[in-house]
Amino acid sequence: MARVYEAPAAQGGHPPDGASSRDGESGASPRGEEALNQAFERIEDQVPDRVSRLIGWLRKPEGRWVRMPLGVVLIIGSVLSILPVFGLWMLPVGLMLLAVDIPFLQGPVGRSILWLERHWKRLRERWLNRS
Repeated sequence: MARVYEAPAAQGGHPPDGASSRDGESGASPRGEEALNQAFERIEDQVPDRVSRLIGWLRKPEGRWVRMPLGVVLIIGSVLSILPVFGLWMLPVGLMLLAVDIPFLQGPVGRSILWLERHWKRLRERWLNRS
């Protein structure tokens, strides 16, 4: 699947010369925008192509006018998680959308999403391999 969005080096999408690229699997903790980009890329790899293209568009600068209100609506919707259509899944998605434009959220949100993904995989493997 072709990558829809790639952050320019000037925006911090690539590590500076001499810095190592972290993938979240090596035990090294990625920072800020790098962690958030990594979380988005992993999600884009796991969703259908159509959804991946939508996520890529939302991450581009012109998607800001949709991204910000959508992030706020998803966070508010997560509070209503006791209702049928709403759910707690809306909170991390809303935070990820807001973190694209709010730098101090990028590190914590990106690292949290990567942590959740690792632990979800372990839990799923345990469940499937139980005797």
